[in-house]
Amino acid sequence: MKNKVCVIVPCYNAEKYLRRCLDSLVNQTMPVDILIVNDGSIDQTLSIAEEYAEKYPDMRIVSKSNAGLPQARKTGLENTDAEFVGFVDADDWVEPETYETLYKGMVKSGAEMACCNFYYSNEKGNQSLGWKYKKTSRLNKKNSDIVEIISADEALHHIHVRNAVFPFMCNKLFYRKSLLKATFPTGNFVGEDYVTILPIIRRIKSIYVCHEPFYHYWQVTGSMSKGGFSSAHRKSFKSYHEIENVSRIGDNDYRRDVVCYVSVEYMSFLIAMRRNNRLDYKMQMYIVSFVRRNLGMLVFSKIGLKYKISAIICAINPNIMYRVYLLFSK
Repeated sequence: MKNKVCVIVPCYNAEKYLRRCLDSLVNQTMPVDILIVNDGSIDQTLSIAEEYAEKYPDMRIVSKSNAGLPQARKTGLENTDAEFVGFVDADDWVEPETYETLYKGMVKSGAEMACCNFYYSNEKGNQSLGWKYKKTSRLNKKNSDIVEIISADEALHHIHVRNAVFPFMCNKLFYRKSLLKATFPTGNFVGEDYVTILPIIRRIKSIYVCHEPFYHYWQVTGSMSKGGFSSAHRKSFKSYHEIENVSRIGDNDYRRDVVCYVSVEYMSFLIAMRRNNRLDYKMQMYIVSFVRRNLGMLVFSKIGLKYKISAIICAINPNIMYRVYLLFSK
C-alpha cells in the first residue's frame, strides 16, 4: 500500500451501510489507502467491497472467518505497512477533510495520536454532537479555537469523564507503531474499544485534539449497548473487573476516574438485565456492593448529575433505579 495513511474498515454483514462508508473514504481530501476486512459476512458485503476495490486502486480486501470487530481490526493492522492507521466502522462515515486534518495535526504538533469530534446519528434522523467545545488542556496556552494538544494523562481523564477523547478506536488516527503492542480482544462486547485503547494511551505522551465533528457514529436500535442482557455483558464485566483491579496500582486520580467510569457501565448492566428479565444475581450483588463502597467518590466526582443520582438509587435498591430509568427514558 502506497499512502501515508491507511484506513481499516472491518465489515460484518454491512451491506446496508457499506456504500455510504466507502464513498466517504474515497472522497477524502488527501489520498488514503482503504483496507476492507471482511469478517466472515454472509450477505452482500463482500460483493459490494469487490465492486469498489475494482474501481479504486487505493482500496483492497482481506477476508477472514468471523471473530468479532476487534480481531478484524487486528487483521487489518497486520496487512498494512502504512505509517499512520485509522479505523472506520462499516456503518459509520467521515467528512472529506477528516484524515488530512488529523494527519497534518499529528505531523506538525509531534503528537502520537489524533482524534476529532463526532456526531451520534440514528435511523430516526436525530443527530447530536459528541462533545461541546471546551478547553481541556491546562498546560498549553497557545492553541487555536478548534485544536489543542493534551497529555496522555489528561486524555485518560477525559476518556473516563466522557469528554473530548472518548473511548473509541474510531474518530482517531494512530502511528501504526503505537498499535503493534495493542491487545485486540476476541468477539464483540460492550466496552471492547475501552479495554483496547486504554493501554495504548498509557504508552504515549501527547494527543492532538480537533474539536471539529468529522466522524459520524451510527447508532442502531437494538444494539448491544441499548439491548437486553447477554453473554456480551458478562465478557464486558470480566474485562472491566480486570481494569478495575489494575487501576489500584495507579495514582488516586486515575483510580477515581476508573471507578466512576466502570460504575456507570456496571449500572447499565443492571438496566440491561431488567430489559429482558435475565438477572445475574451474583453480578448484581457485586455491582451494588461496588457502588455502595465507592458512593462518596461518585457523588463528589465530575460525572453527570444523572449518574450520581443513579448511583445513590442503585445503592438503595437497583429495582427502583430501573423504574426511575424507565420514567425518564419515555
